[in-house]
Amino acid sequence: MILLNDLRMAIVTPPKCASTTLHDSVRHLPTELRAWPVLGPSLDGRIDHHTRALPAGCEDYKIVAVVRHPLGRLVSLYHHNCTWHSCRGLAAPAFWFFVNQIARGEIGDVFYAANLTRWLDGLNIAHTVKVESIDADLKAIGLEFPTKLPKANAAHRCGWADYFTQPGLLETIKPWAEPDFELGGYKWPTESAS
Repeated sequence: MILLNDLRMAIVTPPKCASTTLHDSVRHLPTELRAWPVLGPSLDGRIDHHTRALPAGCEDYKIVAVVRHPLGRLVSLYHHNCTWHSCRGLAAPAFWFFVNQIARGEIGDVFYAANLTRWLDGLNIAHTVKVESIDADLKAIGLEFPTKLPKANAAHRCGWADYFTQPGLLETIKPWAEPDFELGGYKWPTESAS
């Protein structure tokens, strides 16, 4: 979460939704905005920058939620999971296996298992900002960074559609992903797009 005290605004940054980019970029905002990164309890109980808990005295702040194309976010979660495995000397699962684990609720770690709808549940969201158009969306709500935001943790991989090559994989993940399509105003892909 990032607090923008002069704008009375809190930006909630779920995992794999430009959270590192935004938190790293706060230092470039004008000091008069009094922007502060916030650490606190996340949905999974860990203390980190993905917190949803508004600090005392900020209950009336407008909440801005950062969202991302659900399938692109899922691919990013997968690569984060691969890194987690690799750092521990473990073999990472294949993408189709990871997707099936998410769809069946077999991954206990909320960082990976929670879709955005679950991550943001119960918050009174005033605005959503899409990762795909983050600079323009932030500017539209009165927050302009002095330079175009860099993409921290971004990998130059193929698009999400190139991961969904196994027949039926899109339909498998649809119950998990579909609420986020609605939340962010994204369109469910047609078979030709996958």
